[in-house]
Amino acid sequence: MAELFGEDITGLPLNEAAELGCETIIRYLEEVGCPNSLASYGVREDQLQEIAESGFKSGAGNLIQNPRLTTVGDLVQVLKDSL
Repeated sequence: MAELFGEDITGLPLNEAAELGCETIIRYLEEVGCPNSLASYGVREDQLQEIAESGFKSGAGNLIQNPRLTTVGDLVQVLKDSL
């Protein structure tokens, strides 16, 4: 992704190039004024458990295919990290 946005990834290890890609996308979203967090959409921390439980129920088919056992607690943590 970083390369698609014009970043030079020559010689970077794959994980560093991937991290640069993430940073580049976040910077781009900020430049164009696009919200990039759940909080910017009005989501509050006290709502995360309910959101995770709902997502766990409705996404159960996809979660089964995940190579790592995923719990509601895992989803809550992902949501917290996205605030």
